[in-house]
Amino acid sequence: MNFNIPETWKDQAYAALLNYAECSAGPFTIEDVRADNPMLEETRPRDKRIWGGVTLRARTAGRIINVGYTNCKDRKAHARLTRLWSSVA
Repeated sequence: MNFNIPETWKDQAYAALLNYAECSAGPFTIEDVRADNPMLEETRPRDKRIWGGVTLRARTAGRIINVGYTNCKDRKAHARLTRLWSSVA
């Protein structure tokens, strides 16, 4: 599936994720990162799964690690499990 996402959006989202991770006092979800960056959410592609690629990039680079799971805050997600992340640095 090709979402044809502009590289600039991906780079901005990656920078926002790293910034949030470094400033976070504890574990966080990608929902938290999205909520903290409303401008990125306004310009992101329709599918929220695009954040998966951004998260994978940060995890592969060794910048964040998975530290557990929690329930999703989005009511439309019906409390499904979502990953908790923490900064490595």
